Amino acid sequence: MRRAARYGQPPVRQRPLPLRFTIDGRAVRASTVVADQGPPWVATLTTSLPALGLEVSSTYVGRQGTPTHIVHVLMAPGDIRTHTDEREAGTLPLTHAREHLLYDHLAALQAHVADHAGTLAADVDDRAAAAVALTV
Repeated sequence: MRRAARYGQPPVRQRPLPLRFTIDGRAVRASTVVADQGPPWVATLTTSLPALGLEVSSTYVGRQGTPTHIVHVLMAPGDIRTHTDEREAGTLPLTHAREHLLYDHLAALQAHVADHAGTLAADVDDRAAAAVALTV
């Protein structure tokens, strides 16, 4: 925290993403945020569905010319699991075209919700895709 105070910028910048979700065609309350953590090569997207007790948090770490490492934390009542993955350099960038991170996160969320509640659909418009862009 000293470094953040010294330079006047918090180490984590978190902002909401304007997404809407349905499960089996019915609207469901959800919250999705993206957090840029420190340098521009670490990002976390988290979606919570509080009425169902479900949450997926996806962290992406990578740098230009290196693979992107992914950790999905999948939470449900009485169950917490992690899933790790790696994508080759350039296929899941963190400094540009970050909407691909959002789509990867939503795919993990869809699979997790399918295991517990039904078929999830996400409404991702241009505004939501732009909102995941790196902020400086």
